[in-house]
Amino acid sequence: HHVDTVGIGRMGRVDMHHREEHAVHRVDGMVSSSVGTRNLSITAGVLYEGISRHTTSPFTTPNSGTADDTEANTLHDADGGFATTDVGKTVHNTTDDTYAEVTAFVDSGQLTLTADIFISGENYDLDSFTYWYTTDSGSTWTEVRGATAISNTQYNNIASGLVNLTANRYGVHWVYMEVDGEHFHVLYGQGNYKINEAEEATPPSISPNIVNQYCALIAKIIVQQGTDTLNIMFPWTTVFTSSFATDHGSLGGLADDDHLQYIKDSEFTAADEIIVGTGSGTFGQVTLGASEFLAKKAAGAATNVTAAEAMAVLSGSAGANFSMNTKKITALVDPTSN
Repeated sequence: HHVDTVGIGRMGRVDMHHREEHAVHRVDGMVSSSVGTRNLSITAGVLYEGISRHTTSPFTTPNSGTADDTEANTLHDADGGFATTDVGKTVHNTTDDTYAEVTAFVDSGQLTLTADIFISGENYDLDSFTYWYTTDSGSTWTEVRGATAISNTQYNNIASGLVNLTANRYGVHWVYMEVDGEHFHVLYGQGNYKINEAEEATPPSISPNIVNQYCALIAKIIVQQGTDTLNIMFPWTTVFTSSFATDHGSLGGLADDDHLQYIKDSEFTAADEIIVGTGSGTFGQVTLGASEFLAKKAAGAATNVTAAEAMAVLSGSAGANFSMNTKKITALVDPTSN
């Protein structure tokens, strides 16, 4: 068989080998953290695609501001704090919902753009991401541009689209960096998870082409419905298995009739009801009527008794008289009759 030893042929095969073995993969940086209200900060980093090395820009969503001058194909903001790493990013005019690419860094207050989208006074987000979800099990995908915060309200039911999370459940979100390092994407998780399910979730088996062919996974984010705390894990340091302290109330099956060692609320709702042990591993229920008492009349049996029966139990006598030291009650008189 033929083996290339020098030149372009050998380098081409080395490149192909790495592309087939690892595809796009992260080697440094791109550490995500939570800032603001479910916003993301991602450090600069390095990706490899075959033997091609790509640096990635830092991001802090939303990185927003207001244009303070009008010039064609230019974003002016004296307070913008722009940097050379902004070149290649997509800037979003949030006033009229238009987009342009940054083509050149002029100074900290000026960027050159691919399109004429700004006039003075219009607002922008320089750091944003694209959210993705499907409504037909991956045949097509919906792209939501200009996102700046992780959702704490919805997950992707792949057969129907975005669905609200159940109270106390968890959403999972998957963060991917494009190989050119100038944009990142977030894929909605595809389950309405309990906490252990969320932590054990693995990357979705279906995803848009741009994610599975042109991006590297850089973070997994877990967020509880309605809360702002993001739990962020990284695929290069974390095996996605459960280590959370389990909230008993978030477990499944709690309402099922198979927890024989526990009494459920639904079993203890009648007025004036008392639950007692029977001595045989089950519970007995007794409802006390007016002027009735509770007493054990036989082993394993608890029933309500009349006042006369209660006096007999307390005195040890079969009669209705109640002994009290050397005295006894023989009758009851209405005190108002005297």
